[in-house]
Amino acid sequence: MASMTAEGPLSKRPPQMVLVERVVSLVLVLGEDMMGKPLFRNWARRGSRAGLLALGGLILTISAQDARAQTADTLCALGKRAALAETVADAPLSVTPPGERGAPVDLPYRDGAGRELRLSDLRGQVVVLNVWATWCAPCVREMPTLESLAEKTAGRGVTVLPLSQDRGGDTKVPAFYEGAGITHLPIALDPTLTAGKVLGLRGLPTTLILDKDGREVARHEGFKEWDGPDVLSVLGALVAESTQEETGLPKVTETSLAAR
Repeated sequence: MASMTAEGPLSKRPPQMVLVERVVSLVLVLGEDMMGKPLFRNWARRGSRAGLLALGGLILTISAQDARAQTADTLCALGKRAALAETVADAPLSVTPPGERGAPVDLPYRDGAGRELRLSDLRGQVVVLNVWATWCAPCVREMPTLESLAEKTAGRGVTVLPLSQDRGGDTKVPAFYEGAGITHLPIALDPTLTAGKVLGLRGLPTTLILDKDGREVARHEGFKEWDGPDVLSVLGALVAESTQEETGLPKVTETSLAAR
């Protein structure tokens, strides 16, 4: 997070810092203009310029202290825009072949009992990692389909893991689950908001499908109906890919995957 507030090219600096610097500049320019007018000359003699500088410094200090929260809010805003875009809604999954998958994905999270866990603890399972938040309308909209997917794949080598990006998620997420009647999904919290950086998220909801080795197979940004036959087919193929056992899920050939 320190790098987010460091000096650097304007195009690479976080939006809240650029905004504050422009505000401070505006205050100083306005102060220079005001000094030339008779009405404000007296103020200048009594240190109004110093006051303007102090005001600008105060704004910058407050923003620097709140940089972590500001950055999270920026991610949330981007998430809302990306997720609501009709052009990405329920787009088909694009599956990466085994030989082209990258390194295993890993990050920490906390379960509903407060235990510290990691994605690597789920090795051997095909994982549907859904990064979401209770304030995100498309996330809430697709949650029943994730619940249905978890119910359909229970005990078949698949883990559906919704990873909350809520502040205060330890109270908000259980309350949401209770209100929505969710019983098949685990509670997974990301109190330090690590997922956004580790996974390179552009917005919420974003869902990753990981194979049994923890490697990313598919990524979907925005709303999707996760209990549909296309998703079940992909998951069935991934479970069979590692175990070559009957899973009870639809199986897929390379030809049918390429056709989607």
